[in-house]
Amino acid sequence: VADPATWHYYAFYGKAGSNVTITVNRTGCAIDPAFSLYSGVTTSSDGIDTITGGPNLTWLAFQNDDVAPALGCGCGLDPQLVDYTLPTTGYYTVAVYDFGCNDSTVGTDVSYQLTVTGAGIVCLDTDADGVYDDVDNCPTEVNPDQANFDADSVGDACDADDDNDGIADADDPNPYGPNEETIVIDGCETGVPNHVLEDGTTMMDKIKACADDAKNHGAFVSCLAHLTNQWKASGHITQDQKGVIQSCGAQSNLP
Repeated sequence: VADPATWHYYAFYGKAGSNVTITVNRTGCAIDPAFSLYSGVTTSSDGIDTITGGPNLTWLAFQNDDVAPALGCGCGLDPQLVDYTLPTTGYYTVAVYDFGCNDSTVGTDVSYQLTVTGAGIVCLDTDADGVYDDVDNCPTEVNPDQANFDADSVGDACDADDDNDGIADADDPNPYGPNEETIVIDGCETGVPNHVLEDGTTMMDKIKACADDAKNHGAFVSCLAHLTNQWKASGHITQDQKGVIQSCGAQSNLP
């Protein structure tokens, strides 16, 4: 059986006494799928094996070679567990893996389709955070609050660039900074590109810091003037762009 580190884990919530049917259909002939069913959930492959399961898991069933593949692949059958009665109410884990029949295809697409049906089944929740996979913005990372700073399709828990400014969080001094493409000050659009600066911050990061630290409007305008003088001297902006930024700042109601 393949190394457990290569297994894929899927969780669902079921009620005791409910009958479920689990099917894994290969969508390409590069895989000979099999699966194990466990009660409980896991976020790590450490210590997982076919029989004992591992931390927080109890092995329930193993399926392999039950249904002829629709694709007509010549290596093994697809696994299916029919009308299995769930012993308890709670989360269950389906661990899907390549049983190893197609070792010559290592590195190719080993895609498959997993289906879990039954009257007592709740939608799949792979990370068991209470948010179903079909609406979870981080289906494999626990994030019940679904926080998503940049309002893209990826939640903060699994987003490598939370403010979507083109700088990876690991390298971004301000990973939750303003992410506008141009400099906008209190609704005033300057049309000036929001450049990434040498220290990894953006111009809007610096302007926001000015607004956050200023005790009054005059202090904000003074801070903004200092920034634009630096940016003009370093060649980031032109004299005209400097004037537009300062004008928007002067007309703003910041801080």
